Amino acid sequence: MSEPETTPPRRLTREHCAEILTRLESSLARAGAPINENAKADLTDLRWLASGTGPVFDEHDAWRRDSERTVRGFTDALLVEKTAAALDIASAMPGFGVEARHLRHWRLTARSQGEQQAVDCAYQFDIAAMAHLGLPFPVTIAEPDLRIGEMSVACKQPRKRNGILEAIAEGATQVRTQTGRGLVAVSLQNLVSPLFDGSFNDLRGWIDDQTRAILEPCLDAVEDRLSRSPPLVEASTATGVLGALFTARYLHLDPERGLRVTLSVLHLVNPAADASTGGFFYALAEGLSKGDTQLLDPAHP
Repeated sequence: MSEPETTPPRRLTREHCAEILTRLESSLARAGAPINENAKADLTDLRWLASGTGPVFDEHDAWRRDSERTVRGFTDALLVEKTAAALDIASAMPGFGVEARHLRHWRLTARSQGEQQAVDCAYQFDIAAMAHLGLPFPVTIAEPDLRIGEMSVACKQPRKRNGILEAIAEGATQVRTQTGRGLVAVSLQNLVSPLFDGSFNDLRGWIDDQTRAILEPCLDAVEDRLSRSPPLVEASTATGVLGALFTARYLHLDPERGLRVTLSVLHLVNPAADASTGGFFYALAEGLSKGDTQLLDPAHP
């Protein structure tokens, strides 16, 4: 694999990894949910990076001898950094304090009902922050999960592929109960994250221009199966619901800004909705992607 001829990829330093950990701990503390011991255990690889020397991706660095651990730590760093940024933005929104209490059980990978609720809460704040940055609508943290303008939004994060239909059905019921007009946002992160953990043993795979070529088809395959599934389309366009958004983050190399975590958004629109709904969903998907970029780079258009 050859190095790209464009701007060199981002290089995380020990200091930056330490800053990310500090920001996460500070963000959780301000939310009234100090980081718990399970979350600290999940961040072991990131703490390991923070304790080392030199850039993560220096080919001559000793960390190359433990590349899988470095990849895990780097992936955690990029995702955790966005989580902390989203919490900081969402904390100024009406309704944040009521929901933030769930974050006391937050960790990278949920293993209990309480932890899953905390991870779901973090996703709720994630969507809220991206909508705030990327859309010209007021965002409020309110039942079922969010209000974006006058639209109710139910946020779901199923842990298994066969749980997607149930998540949409539950979200649709919540939307109909609240305002009767809204959408369901479904995170696919639990379905695509194994790609991050098990697909690459060589760090070079994360820093050259083949990364995007490898990861995007994986995510596209998931999206293609979803968009072609009649039960899913039916559930996504249930009566009283405008449709569903599916989100997931993946790693890719931005030619201008180096290695990034980018949000991918798939939307399914209720064909019975009025003609403007399709345009609204497209603008919503574009706005969330823009907001995702601005989470860590506010100056980027």
